[in-house]
Amino acid sequence: GFAQALLCEKTRTACGSCPGCLRVAAGAHESLKIVLPTGSQIKIDDSRDIIEFLSLQSLTPRRVVIIDQAQLLNLQAANSLLKTLEEPPAETYFFLLAPSAAGLLPTLRSRSRTVGFKPLKSEEIRRGATEAPEWAVRACQGSFEKLAQLLDVSEIEIRGQAFLVLQQFFEDKEFLTENT
Repeated sequence: GFAQALLCEKTRTACGSCPGCLRVAAGAHESLKIVLPTGSQIKIDDSRDIIEFLSLQSLTPRRVVIIDQAQLLNLQAANSLLKTLEEPPAETYFFLLAPSAAGLLPTLRSRSRTVGFKPLKSEEIRRGATEAPEWAVRACQGSFEKLAQLLDVSEIEIRGQAFLVLQQFFEDKEFLTENT
């Protein structure tokens, strides 16, 4: 989306078909840095990688850094990025993705512009996940991430076990009583 529009070689709105757009879609553009959490947090090594990425000469006029799950930046990682966020190199764009702005450290929020996104409509989810059952499309609340969680094999197994416990509860009146 935004990264493609910034790095598109043909238009200002992302053509989706030029080599730049295709490399962004594949996460392989030389002017794109995507940071994902390692385990339960984003660590200082990830921040150092960002700073190193920005220190290299750019092959394109613009650079984009996407930090997914930015609420997971640990204190050291966040603090090491503050100066870069406050005074980024020319034509460098940061996208800090988080479920809510409240989850970001106040020092990061103060250096950022918050843009809220609404959940996707069920029709949009259906178009992007044609194999998903209708119950999952309705239950995912407009989030492909939640949809993936709902369809995860281990999650389906846990829901099946929970259903069996509920079924036993409703069928056996002494299910939760102690036999002493």
